[in-house]
Amino acid sequence: MMNDYQAKMEIIDNKIEKLQNTKLSLKTTRFSKKGHIVTDWETDLEWYLHPDIDTTWNKANSLTKDLGDNWRMPTLDELHSLYEQGVGLRNIDPIFKMTGWWVWSDEKNVSSYAKALYFAGGRENLNRRVCSNGYRCFAVRPKS
Repeated sequence: MMNDYQAKMEIIDNKIEKLQNTKLSLKTTRFSKKGHIVTDWETDLEWYLHPDIDTTWNKANSLTKDLGDNWRMPTLDELHSLYEQGVGLRNIDPIFKMTGWWVWSDEKNVSSYAKALYFAGGRENLNRRVCSNGYRCFAVRPKS
């Protein structure tokens, strides 16, 4: 038979275990955001969210270079890692708050074309770098 002290200690232990489980479940959330930076805990990448406005590839490249600190344009593979069919309004986690459909990659072909990922269907396309309507810019780097 338990005395009052033991009963209270058991209640406290259960509450502590519940809190620890809550903390563990929070750590398993794929993304977290602080300011303009989204951390992807699954890929160990950090994503810098430039303003959600129409952006040409040249402007995206310039904005990203200006960040310094190992920021760069993402590869198509990195962009594909963000694409999730049926998630949010744009097939990307809503934490990214993106209203465009295309995101520029670092992959360029010839002097006036670059590749972007189309988040409406998850396909890649080669586009003129001067295109901006619906195009967005993310920067990426390894998690620091």
